[in-house]
Formats: sequence, structure tokens, C-alpha cells
Amino acid sequence: SGPGFPQTDACRFRCPGSTKPVPRPAHRSSANGCGTGDFKIPASALPHPEFETCCNRHDICYDTCGENRTSCDEMFEKCMTGVCQTRASSKDNCLATSRLFTTMTAEHGCDPFLKSQKKACVCRATDEL
Repeated sequence: SGPGFPQTDACRFRCPGSTKPVPRPAHRSSANGCGTGDFKIPASALPHPEFETCCNRHDICYDTCGENRTSCDEMFEKCMTGVCQTRASSKDNCLATSRLFTTMTAEHGCDPFLKSQKKACVCRATDEL
């Protein structure tokens, strides 16, 4: 696991009783760039435009039923670091911003993850599966 992402069960979508999460029929995963809720970071303010692609992939990961938050967050970190290593004109600035995003996601990502999982999943009894 990455430096900002401790392995934890604290932020895992759970269904009540013996029901299990399954993908909600007709649910389409969505992405809205970098930021969460009403707090959006315009692409022009990012250290590289491809950060937005990383943010969108992260959104889709959170919004896919059954995904693991830690895996989504680690993929996000690797995506941003890769952009910084290969494309950024100021690698140090880019990596600092990447670390900031990683820290914010680690500290504040649980609620958005659970909300996205709730939209993406429906709970079904195991005998219905």
C-alpha cells in the first residue's frame, strides 16, 4: 500500500445482514474531474492537464460496485506520479501537488467512496444471487 493509504476495513461498503452488494442495474459510473462535491479544481489549475484523466479514473473506480477504496487510491497515486515523471515541465511542483492530492484523498475520501458505492450497488440476499 502507498504511503498515504493504510490498509483498513473502516471504509468498506457493507450491506445489512447476510445481503451482499451487487452492481445496480442500469448504473453508469461517472466522473467529474478533480475535486469532490462542490469543491472542483479547474484543469487549468492542475500541474499537468493529464491529472484530470487520473481524477476521472479515480472517480470511476469509486463509482464501480465492489471496488476496494485502497486499490482505487493507490491507482490514483500511481497515475499522478506517472504523469509527473514523464510529462510535467516542473517535476518537483507536480510531485508536491500529487502528494497533496494523495493526502487529501487519504484523509477525506471515505465519505465520497461510500456515497459512490451506495449509488453503484444494490444489496441482495445471497439466495437471490
